[in-house]
Amino acid sequence: MDVEVLKNEQNVLKFRWHNTNSSLANALRRVIISEVSTLAIEDVIFFENGSPMSDEQIAHILAMIPLTSPRGKYFPPDKCEEAEKERKKCRVVLTLEARAEKEPLWITSSMLISEDEEVKPVNPNIRITKLPPGRSIKLEAHAVLGKGKTHAKFQPGIAYYKFQPVIKIDYKQCTACSICVTSCPRGILKMENNKIVVVNPDECSLCALCSDKCPTRPKAIEASYLKDTVIFTIESNGNMSPIEIVDEAISVFKEKFNNVKLKVLGAEKVAK
Repeated sequence: MDVEVLKNEQNVLKFRWHNTNSSLANALRRVIISEVSTLAIEDVIFFENGSPMSDEQIAHILAMIPLTSPRGKYFPPDKCEEAEKERKKCRVVLTLEARAEKEPLWITSSMLISEDEEVKPVNPNIRITKLPPGRSIKLEAHAVLGKGKTHAKFQPGIAYYKFQPVIKIDYKQCTACSICVTSCPRGILKMENNKIVVVNPDECSLCALCSDKCPTRPKAIEASYLKDTVIFTIESNGNMSPIEIVDEAISVFKEKFNNVKLKVLGAEKVAK
């Protein structure tokens, strides 16, 4: 398998994956969105809530705020005993205390104070609620590790893929009428020196409008795809970088396959 990185920005990773298939690509996608652990607020204790919103509404908003999640620093709630042995924690405490004086005050994610500098809201400008003049809010939130398969708030981002598009043009059949150029919604076809050329086939959505609109018979242009090559994209919520998400997903893969291996070997010994 060969991998060619096409884009690697702050929260987006796109790569071309050669010599693979839909089963492997979909397995990686599913592991990313359901098995990679991140931190999210699970419990909220309210000491005072002078906002027009209920405790439950505010708790729900807090839970959906993405938090930076340093790898290997925290244990999930079901492994708190192991965390204590290794002198690590299984939760992070964040507090929020504010009061509106003479003017209404927007409460935002930047007002959440974390006990761990490495754990904080990815976006400081998320609005939580609005306090009327003279009202206060005070709460304590507990963030824990979790997986997307238990709740969407733990998903590190989204992952998707498509097969590598291939645009074939039969220049012997093509009349350079440019109908396919104007019909392409992605703008990946253009005229150069009275000849139709493909600018960026990776952006093709395989809608086949170019072929459908082509007036020649047989068709001078055809949109298809490679069955053994995919373009895979990961968009992170900011909890962790896309590279870290892939690395964590591969670690999950290894752990799952090792478990299968151990069970198979164990069954083999029992059979003997």
